[in-house]
Amino acid sequence: MLNALFRSGRTVLPRCSGILVRCESTIRSLQEDLPAVRSPELLPATDYPDPCNFNYTAIMDWGLYKFDADLFKFHEVLTVDEWIELVGRGEVIESELNDMDYNKVLSTSEITTKVMERISQLGLFKLRIPTEYGGLDYNDTACAYLHEILGICPSIARVVGESEEMGVMLLKKFGTLEQKETYLPRLAKGQSFVSMAFLEPGSTMLDANSYRKTNAKQVGDKFIITGRKHWVYNAKFADVFLVFATHTAQDDTGPIQLETIFLIDKNTEGVRVHSPVKKTWFRGLDLCEVIFDEVEVGFDRIVGGMGNGFKVLREVIKQNRTSTVSECSAAMKRLVHDITHRIKDDNYAKSLPALRHIEVALGEISCLAYAVETLAYYGASRNDFYAGADMTIETWLAKIFAYQALPDAIQIYFNAIGKHGFNPGTFVEELVLNAHYYPVLDDSIYDLKLALMYEIIPYIAKQLGTKLKLTKLPQDYPVESFQLRLRQAGALTFVRGLGLEECVPGEVKPAADDLERCIQRIAYTADSQITLHGRKIFNQDQILIVMAEMWALTYALTACMARAQKVEYHKPFDRLSDYALTNAFAQRVSKRIKVPVCAAE
Repeated sequence: MLNALFRSGRTVLPRCSGILVRCESTIRSLQEDLPAVRSPELLPATDYPDPCNFNYTAIMDWGLYKFDADLFKFHEVLTVDEWIELVGRGEVIESELNDMDYNKVLSTSEITTKVMERISQLGLFKLRIPTEYGGLDYNDTACAYLHEILGICPSIARVVGESEEMGVMLLKKFGTLEQKETYLPRLAKGQSFVSMAFLEPGSTMLDANSYRKTNAKQVGDKFIITGRKHWVYNAKFADVFLVFATHTAQDDTGPIQLETIFLIDKNTEGVRVHSPVKKTWFRGLDLCEVIFDEVEVGFDRIVGGMGNGFKVLREVIKQNRTSTVSECSAAMKRLVHDITHRIKDDNYAKSLPALRHIEVALGEISCLAYAVETLAYYGASRNDFYAGADMTIETWLAKIFAYQALPDAIQIYFNAIGKHGFNPGTFVEELVLNAHYYPVLDDSIYDLKLALMYEIIPYIAKQLGTKLKLTKLPQDYPVESFQLRLRQAGALTFVRGLGLEECVPGEVKPAADDLERCIQRIAYTADSQITLHGRKIFNQDQILIVMAEMWALTYALTACMARAQKVEYHKPFDRLSDYALTNAFAQRVSKRIKVPVCAAE
């Protein structure tokens, strides 16, 4: 419903006073590096620049793996030396990935052992491992940057992401000293790989209560584990699995059921890995079923303590796969690169549609990429700055925005390029196949939105000291005008030039205010039938879905405004004020009144 809403990022293009990161391992001024462009005031809003004067080179330079370093001014999370070292590593990774020819990964539908060795040599499996175990100990911001480069090949990016964000992080946070000393050095050298094995037939990523079928029976000083796990990532290469299982223990009240995570080597008797599942998405990332048939393990194989399985798993699941947002940003930048490359080819350009449609598409996709990129680094830097804070809501908001923005960008791309945009066996083909499956990593976009709202509602209720019922959407919900204004503003400001000195305060702030009023009006009445775009809605979950989309958009608008205005936050974030959901929203929801209420601050 709100696909067009997610084009709001178009109104916040990067300013030419920003800093561009170059592949020469230096930090240059974007103003010095890009050719001068015309001021936006020189062209009327309905005009389009002449093809001879339109600055394609400037767009190309902004294209891949280069971003406004002012993102890091949100919080001091990287020193200059760390940043320069990171950019140098990024150069090497980019060069190696290009030499690796990711098209071969597409054609063979697998990542070979040789490719895995090259990935390991690049240090990509030790990004988050502490230095004392041979790792790089990169923070979230550094990993976000490298995953944007890894977006060249989504399959390789996911192979790395599933290893470091799931298995490695679990061992790093909850493993015993002996477990860390045994496995982390081997993982850092690429001698071993770890996989999470917790999903079972009928279970979902966000519903940890459905992981209970695998049983661990205690016999003396050992456990006998029996069960089967589905959708185990990287199982073909993994040497060790982190397995979620249930078992029975005794306390003062009698037998109780506990959930525990066990560390099981692949070569342990009773472990069988089935062939990878054939699929059309992330074709280089293998998904296997793993069988555990009366596998014996000792107490020393418990990770996170006996009975703490849910606690450990929730911690990992809530914070996992933040790098997918960076990968979505990289994919959209690649679309910009592809369009500009086609335009610069005189022979090919003759077969393209009207130039003005191409220009508008460039503007829309570029602004979407800018917004998603902002969320990736904004969220990562906040994670690093507020170490230990619960960033679940931010992570899910960024994912919802990115997962809906990427298919939107692909649609814009094909509307502009037409049938010429799809060539089998290329990056665009994999991008099209993968775009709608990023949410599968988190069950589905629908489940992710519902999970988000069930996290948000209790939080706000606790802050307000009241119960919330978000159940009614009024008839005057101004979706169409809101979408239209954002879309036109974003496309036109882009094609009028790349200066855009004061774009954000003038055009995004009114949009954010409109959005806030929409959110306020959603919850003012309870338990009544509503109509949305001519469709009758009876399911309260659908209202929560709309709310989740609005929260994600508000979060994106807030982050983009903060980036463009170079706002620094010096306090732990307040989820009501930080999303532009001011005290007015709190008052409106708690009192359920129909008259607009002004914010207290």
